[in-house]
Amino acid sequence: MSNRGLIPKPPRATAGVAFFHAAGALALLSACSAASGASSKADSGVSSGNGASVSSGGGGGDNGGAAGGVGEMASGGFLSVGHGTTDAAVSGGECGGQTFPLAAKPAELFLVFDRSGSMKDKPDGAKASTSKWDLTVPAVESVVTATDARVSWGLKTFPEGDTTSCVVTDQIDVPIAKMSGAMVNAALTAATPDGNGTPTGDAVKAAVKYLDSVTKAGDTSAKYILLATDGEPSCVDGAEKSQSTSTPYAVQAVADAAKAGYPTFVVGVSTTKKSATDALNAMAVAGGKARSVGADAGADGGTDTTKYYLASTQDELVAAFGAITGAVLDCRFALSSAPPDGQHVGVILGADRVPPDSWSYTDATKTTILVTGAACDTIKSGTADSVRIVFGCPTDPIR
Repeated sequence: MSNRGLIPKPPRATAGVAFFHAAGALALLSACSAASGASSKADSGVSSGNGASVSSGGGGGDNGGAAGGVGEMASGGFLSVGHGTTDAAVSGGECGGQTFPLAAKPAELFLVFDRSGSMKDKPDGAKASTSKWDLTVPAVESVVTATDARVSWGLKTFPEGDTTSCVVTDQIDVPIAKMSGAMVNAALTAATPDGNGTPTGDAVKAAVKYLDSVTKAGDTSAKYILLATDGEPSCVDGAEKSQSTSTPYAVQAVADAAKAGYPTFVVGVSTTKKSATDALNAMAVAGGKARSVGADAGADGGTDTTKYYLASTQDELVAAFGAITGAVLDCRFALSSAPPDGQHVGVILGADRVPPDSWSYTDATKTTILVTGAACDTIKSGTADSVRIVFGCPTDPIR
């Protein structure tokens, strides 16, 4: 397929976990070439510029759709809209297309980290005596260090203090900021697993209050809560309560966080007790970022029914946290209109054509394209400058 008619590549974007397909669309363009035999489309319209790519969350808990107009927040947390420029149709069978320049923007992950006394215990069924705390902290520090340039991290540990139980205040260990990884790691290293009680619901509420305070008007940054805990909630509003009371309270807090615009990933640290699993599953579903199940189930220590990220060893923890930081974007591209012939379409990543078996339409309307496999990995890595969806003329099968 000819690459004639492609716009010049924009400056290379900085690598990032969350990508905005900024300055969206080159829409269905003017005339098909005379050689193709197709009729003129000179007046068929210029895109309104609302090309969008929406995250599905990777964790399987939600399914992204097309974003709305410029400046609106997409349901999956990522917005990719903008006014594009037009490109003339060229000979060789191209009837136009839509281009999505890739610009990187760091995701914001606020880590809500359990430091209750049970974190001093060894993992359930483990032969080694290493505590859950000593497994988890190095795993988190490893992932934070590896993603520091791409993820703006923040941290709140809970509960606070070592004597009174269920204490959660507005104190933030590390505010969300670019290149804050060293501060997050230092705070985790200095912390100890000596807290009393597990006030999960109150900790999530405190996280939402903080995120609200740093989210300004017009801020389209994608903000997430990453909840890491090893047990069931045991507190409500600063007081010890039964698990039958504290678990629904925590689940509702996580659901309210998602409704406020802060989806929650849940990591269960070596949790095998059924009641704890049920509580963590409920929180994971309520948070909107439940873990994928099926073919990849078990890769992070989970089972087919585990909706949260379950980890019992340091390697599993690294994999779980790594999966979460890599799950903030999938590779959907919403077209402003369906191609003139849905079978005659090509996908160009940077200067390279994406193999036909590495992309597909998400539904019968053929208005959203999902790129998968190595091509999606390249998009996530930030090493490509643009994705172009090329519309072939009806008589020229580009795909």
